Amino acid sequence: MADYRSIALLDLDDAIFTYENKRYRTAVFHFHQFAEKSAKALLVKKYPEHKLLKSHAVEKILESYDEAHTTSEIGDKARYLTGFYFNTRYPGDNFTEITEAQAKKAKQLCEELEKYFVSELEMLIKTSNNVALELDSFPTLEIT
Repeated sequence: MADYRSIALLDLDDAIFTYENKRYRTAVFHFHQFAEKSAKALLVKKYPEHKLLKSHAVEKILESYDEAHTTSEIGDKARYLTGFYFNTRYPGDNFTEITEAQAKKAKQLCEELEKYFVSELEMLIKTSNNVALELDSFPTLEIT
């Protein structure tokens, strides 16, 4: 059964593929999707009974997980990625073409966020009384 984390890793794989093939607009969208779904995976694991926040704003999802992210470095990284969600998908006044430098930064931020996500998931597993919560349920992907 698919969960947020496994789907996030598929998005990350797509992001890397499109980045390597210089399709930067598509890459940053998938980098955003990776971060959004990984953040939702944290939220679901920390608060299994909590109604999931219906938002694409990664920083808002992370703030629901831990209010400290309102002003944190993690929150800043999330805000940068959220900026790509709408502006890279739909033509119009706010449509943005993405440069290689922007895509490279998005990739770098995802590398840093992945370390955070894995660390938090490991901490949740260690502190959980839920026997079903195992690290194997949180696959990781090496970003190269």
